[in-house]
Amino acid sequence: MILQGILLPIFGLWILALILIFFRRDISLLWKISILLIFVFYTIFFWENILRGWNNYKHGFFTELLHFLSHILELVPLLLLLNWPVVLLIAYNNSNSRNTERILCYMVLITLFYWLFWISTKYIDSDTISKSWSVRKIMQGVRLIKIPDPP
Repeated sequence: MILQGILLPIFGLWILALILIFFRRDISLLWKISILLIFVFYTIFFWENILRGWNNYKHGFFTELLHFLSHILELVPLLLLLNWPVVLLIAYNNSNSRNTERILCYMVLITLFYWLFWISTKYIDSDTISKSWSVRKIMQGVRLIKIPDPP
């Protein structure tokens, strides 16, 4: 299941963000406690999946790390789909036009790079690349200097 692979790193990042938020002085104690209660709620709600993820990470860290990365790549289109309307509303309500353009520029670049990456991995075959860009074709006119053997 996807949740087992991604919940532990997400909760680890959330704990780090909570620690950083608690060190900020300009945020009132009410908001800090509210954020902490929301974190506790989500921890209780996903506790079994977090424990399964922890056990998987203990037994095979590198394989679980690769599973995490593959699951994140599967979720990116959904996250982009959910983020675009929110970003457009934020851009509309933002009073600074420079920030609006920067937000839209980042979202467009992230979307383009993701879909170009997805198309290149989905439709371009490694055999096609190796046949069209073989080393022999590239190195046809290049003469290499012969390196003498060591004494």
